[in-house]
Formats: sequence, structure tokens, C-alpha cells
Amino acid sequence: DSVGKTITKNGISITLDEIAADKENLWVAISDNINASKEKETILLTEVEINGKAAQLDGTYGQVCHYRVEDTTIKDNTADIKMKVWLFDPTEMDTADTENTDEYIFELSSNWEELEKNTINVNVNKKIKISPNQNLTISKMSLNDLASTIYGNLDNKEYEDYYLIGTDDKGN
Repeated sequence: DSVGKTITKNGISITLDEIAADKENLWVAISDNINASKEKETILLTEVEINGKAAQLDGTYGQVCHYRVEDTTIKDNTADIKMKVWLFDPTEMDTADTENTDEYIFELSSNWEELEKNTINVNVNKKIKISPNQNLTISKMSLNDLASTIYGNLDNKEYEDYYLIGTDDKGN
């Protein structure tokens, strides 16, 4: 099992801290000692394969990487996960070459349901009037220790920025 495993190369350590999933997503938390060991700014690039198929990176939030999982990726509830991590100087990204860079590779096999067990999915189906011509229908929420995601659709598909701010039943 790679969760909790640390790989160290040339004084740089990367740790695979936690993994969570649902039917459509995989979240992976990693940590490093880069700030303690490097004087120049360094960023981490990641790549994940699930059952040999590349997962699409949807975003990175702090040390949590969020990947989209296609319907056909998980078969027989089995997840063979391979995560590669590379270090790069952000000023050299245009010429970055993963072939000549230290590669940190974490591999694990898991039952997909085991990865899903700490993710709560809540059906919401709530329509919110945003403006006279626009409604937002929130269909569901997905929550775990690494992320929370709100799924929904706008009636009018024209792009506008909206910030959804709310409170829980305790006023938080």
C-alpha cells in the first residue's frame, strides 16, 4: 500500500498522504519538503493512471490533486493506480522535459468501493433563482476529507461568474 509512503531523491521527499474517490472523481493528497530543501521556487506536476488509463487532471488545490474518472476506467471494482510526480522550476516550464527529471512513482491496487467509503454523496435537487433570467439547479454534493464538490446547471448557458456562498445548519 502506497498511502503514507515517502519517496526521497536528491534530498527532496514526496509523500502520498491520502486518497479518496467517488464514481466520477479521484482526489490524491501529497506533501513534500521542497520549501525546506530548495532555495528557488519549485512546483509539482502529477500524472495518474487508473487501470492503465490516464485520468484527466481537473485541478490542484493546495496539495490535493483532483482527477476526473471516465465511466469505462473502473472495471470489476478494481483500481490499479499509478501516480507520477515531477518537480519543475516554474520559470522553465516551457522547456520542461520529464525525461530528464527525477520521477517519484507511487503504485497501489485497491477496491474502488474502499476508496469511495469516505465520500458522501448527497442528492440536493434545489433550484436557486440567481437573476430574473437565470436559475441555478444544484443536483448533488460530494464531500470527503479532501474536497467538497457541488454539481449543478444553469438555465441560461451563457458564461457568467457566480460565487456560491452558503451556511450549514449551524450557521457556519
